[in-house]
Amino acid sequence: MFYLFSGNNFEKRKKAFETELKRFSDFDKIYISSNDFSNSLIESYINSQSLFGTSSAVILDSVLEDETNQSLVFKKVKELELSQNVFFFLETSINKTDLKKIEKKVKNIFIFDEIAKKEEKFNVFSLTDSFNSRDKKNTWVLMQKALKSDVPVIDIGNILTWSIKSLILAKDKKGTDDEIKKTGLNPFVFKKALSFSKKWEMKDLKKALQNIVFLYHDDRRGEDLTRDLELFLLKTL
Repeated sequence: MFYLFSGNNFEKRKKAFETELKRFSDFDKIYISSNDFSNSLIESYINSQSLFGTSSAVILDSVLEDETNQSLVFKKVKELELSQNVFFFLETSINKTDLKKIEKKVKNIFIFDEIAKKEEKFNVFSLTDSFNSRDKKNTWVLMQKALKSDVPVIDIGNILTWSIKSLILAKDKKGTDDEIKKTGLNPFVFKKALSFSKKWEMKDLKKALQNIVFLYHDDRRGEDLTRDLELFLLKTL
């Protein structure tokens, strides 16, 4: 019988292998590494039994990663399946092209690959929401996360500038369709800005806009925009 366990999720692979191995608790256990493997050795286990007439569970570690070994084994898949002994092939990886050569001939193929997690991009709007709600601590934390996520500091400054302008446009409005249309803001953006604007005085918003615009002028003179933007957040909130 032929078993193949492959994949880089070692914990799941190990658990599945050990579960199947328990089914053959009465079998002699034989371990063969890639260095020990040979055509004559595999042939001997395909056709033999132990001196006491018991069958063997032959555990082959990383044997199929070698192309020559893989070619030899795949030619003997039918013999391995029909053998009185059971063969466990433990592999870190085996590509789909190679698997197609045997998947119709072998029932017991188990693949345990870790699914690579997609790296989530930083949501800059979480930063503006925190700023708009005047949460100094969280805004500071989110800015550091944005910088660590390689969001350009100029983009952080731009989104904050846009957000402050939105607050100014929505401040003291009633939220009628006509008012929303005049601001030029998306209705959803307007409603959020209107809600957040209640936490601000108009004079503070205008001062914040003036100060953040000055940062860009300082940046052109060679100032550190990251440092200046951090100071702006601490002084404004």
